[in-house]
Amino acid sequence: MRDAITGAWLYALVLVFMVIFVGFLALSLNYNRAFQTKNGLVRLIELNEGYNNRTRERIEGYLIAQGYRTFGRCPAGMRGRLPNANGNRFLYCISYPNVIDEGTGAGRIHRSYYDVIMFFRIDLPVIGEILVFPISGRTQTISRLVPN
Repeated sequence: MRDAITGAWLYALVLVFMVIFVGFLALSLNYNRAFQTKNGLVRLIELNEGYNNRTRERIEGYLIAQGYRTFGRCPAGMRGRLPNANGNRFLYCISYPNVIDEGTGAGRIHRSYYDVIMFFRIDLPVIGEILVFPISGRTQTISRLVPN
C-alpha cells in the first residue's frame, strides 16, 4: 500500500512540473510572437521614412495578417491606433516624431525617431485576460534634407 501512495505522489509531482514547463513554453512563444510583431511595425515605419497615412495602412494590414489582437492603454504623449469597442484601449501606440534639427539654411537636416508600444497579454481560457504587458521599441533615426 505504501508503494502505491508513493507512486501517486510521484505522478502528481511529475504532472505539476509538466504543467509548469508547458505553461512557461507557451508564455515564451507568445512573447516572442508579440516581440516579432513589434519589430515588424518598427521596420515598416523605418522603410516608409516616418509615420503617415500610407504607413498606417500598411501597418494595419500587417497587424491583420499577423493575427495580432491585444489591446492596451497608451501612456500620455502617445497616440493610440485601432481602438477597441470602448475606444479607450488600442492595438498599438506611437509617439509623435521626436525631432532633432541640425544646421541652418540650405543645409538643414531634419532627424526624427518614433517610439512604438505594442502589448502582450496573459490569457487563460476560463478566467480570461489576466495581465497585459507593454512591449516598447524605437525606430532608428530617420534623416532627410530640408529644402528651403
